[in-house]
Amino acid sequence: MKRRLREAVRLAGPLGAGVAADVVINPKKSLLKADFADVVTEVRRGFAVIEQKLSGKTPAKTNAENREPEGGSRL
Repeated sequence: MKRRLREAVRLAGPLGAGVAADVVINPKKSLLKADFADVVTEVRRGFAVIEQKLSGKTPAKTNAENREPEGGSRL
């Protein structure tokens, strides 16, 4: 697990050099059986969320978040 995760972080490491943070990743046992490309994608997604939060930018909403709730308006 440690080797797979270390390599995923190396490949998908933080993009923005302006944001500094210590990151702790607690993997689940499923990491051992997961496709490595999926691991890299998840690490990349995690770094993107961290960078957005630390830089003060609000993440773009997904289509699911933009939909009206059933049975009423969005107040």
